[in-house]
Amino acid sequence: MEVVLEWGAQALAPVHERLAHRLPEMTAQEREALVSQCRMVTERAYDYAGKIKAGLMNNAIDALREEWPMLSQENAGHAFTQAMYYHWKDTGE
Repeated sequence: MEVVLEWGAQALAPVHERLAHRLPEMTAQEREALVSQCRMVTERAYDYAGKIKAGLMNNAIDALREEWPMLSQENAGHAFTQAMYYHWKDTGE
């Protein structure tokens, strides 16, 4: 998850390349599956950002961790913080 959530200059390299560098023992297919799961988390976090802003939800981080129990508190928080930023950037809200 950390690789998908990287920010700044390191995020300029394709995520699959960064993941291969960090976890060279994984096959390309395993990396693809992992990236796909991480993208699902970030997409759901984005959905939750809109719900939080609309007052339809109280705790997106706990909801993310309920759906993906292997997600750490730190990564769930990071995913949600980024989602709030992107939601604001996309909607102006």
